Amino acid sequence: MAIDFVNYTILTLNGLEEKFNYFYKKTLKILKLKDIYFLEVDIITSKKIHQINKKYRNRNSVTDVISFAFNDDKKNDLGLKDFNFLGCIFINYQRAKTQARKYGNTFNREICFLFIHGLLHLLGYDHMNKQDEEIMTNLQKKILKGENL
Repeated sequence: MAIDFVNYTILTLNGLEEKFNYFYKKTLKILKLKDIYFLEVDIITSKKIHQINKKYRNRNSVTDVISFAFNDDKKNDLGLKDFNFLGCIFINYQRAKTQARKYGNTFNREICFLFIHGLLHLLGYDHMNKQDEEIMTNLQKKILKGENL
């Protein structure tokens, strides 16, 4: 397993990469998946996530997290199936800070929640209908249960 962690902000995010690795492993264990995946996590600003959202999702808004699964588009098969690159997760640290205050969470809990949310998307989960949303929400709760962030 390898998480390529990139911080595009001026913030020092001590320990965050280790927390993401921990939750990555915990997620795979809960889902009974092997630890053979690679992914990239980028910590970015509201301005940058707005640009990404507009360019690639045709949505003119700021969001908290965006995931791009590498294997979503079967037409773009590059013959790298054995590589197991899941994709990229972009996390808006400014929105994470705002949401942490709004929901009464710590910044670490909120940004880890966003990482888990993005990771579940890369693993094929979504929340496009009520049933799928319930499944994804329950998984997020299970992964975060008992964690002191």
